[in-house]
Amino acid sequence: MDNHQEDQQIQKIKAWYARCGKNIIWIFILIILAFVGWNLSRYLEHKQVVKARVLYGALNKAVDQNDKKQVARIVLDMEDKFRNIAYAKMTALLAAKILDGSGDSVASKKHLQWVIEGSKDNEYRQLAKLRLAGLLLDQKEYEEGLKVLSSVPSPSFIGLFEDRRGDLLAAQDKIEAARIAYKLSLEKLDTKEVSLREFIQFKLDALGG
Repeated sequence: MDNHQEDQQIQKIKAWYARCGKNIIWIFILIILAFVGWNLSRYLEHKQVVKARVLYGALNKAVDQNDKKQVARIVLDMEDKFRNIAYAKMTALLAAKILDGSGDSVASKKHLQWVIEGSKDNEYRQLAKLRLAGLLLDQKEYEEGLKVLSSVPSPSFIGLFEDRRGDLLAAQDKIEAARIAYKLSLEKLDTKEVSLREFIQFKLDALGG
């Protein structure tokens, strides 16, 4: 290649750089920033998970010691500071169970409702609905319980939802509707759930007909 051809190549490169070079540099910078941001986000998320895990461990200790004040403090901290982390939902569900057992159904409802409204995880949300419907059944708020179960659950929860729906309907003496719910529950439940299936069959038989 002679000097003239080399000059032409150099001029082409300069022209190309003038047109595209700055854009490529900016794209490269943006890629680096995105990568750094992604790593920083993962690091901060990991720190949050670690903190939430420690707090969840403290919750279990408070439960073992029957320290209801500590349980209440921890669950509020979880819901306030770690609301997007699974441990917060686990904490709220456990706290709701403890509070209901101690007679504080109002606080129990509040935590279950928090999981239902704020959880992105469908499993936690449906578990909270199932427990809330059970709590409403105990309080004889049957129609409210049925409203909680009105949404279509994922396949793995259909059997459990229908069982609870059957309980709510039977409590209202809606025998035929309860019978249909129990039958659907048995149809949808895993055959490995032997004890639960036997109990539902017992309830179905008790309805007669």
